[in-house]
Amino acid sequence: MAESTSILDHPLVASRYFFPRPDTFPNPRWIDAADGSRLACYYQEVSPAAKTVVYWHGNGEVVADYLPDFPAWITRAGCNVRLGWI
Repeated sequence: MAESTSILDHPLVASRYFFPRPDTFPNPRWIDAADGSRLACYYQEVSPAAKTVVYWHGNGEVVADYLPDFPAWITRAGCNVRLGWI
């Protein structure tokens, strides 16, 4: 088997990979992705007819970091909000 030449496989780099905290939040909504994985998200609705702000953040954060302030700010503006992480 050939040895990997990727910098990501270097022990110094690999020892610092980030794994998200296991924080949870109440009543997650689930989105099924095309590859079969499931993405947990938070959803707050002000009205079925309102526009929805969708915010997916990246590595280093979890949905719980944004609760309750971010959804409150968006819903005060009259929009539904969906938060998730990828």
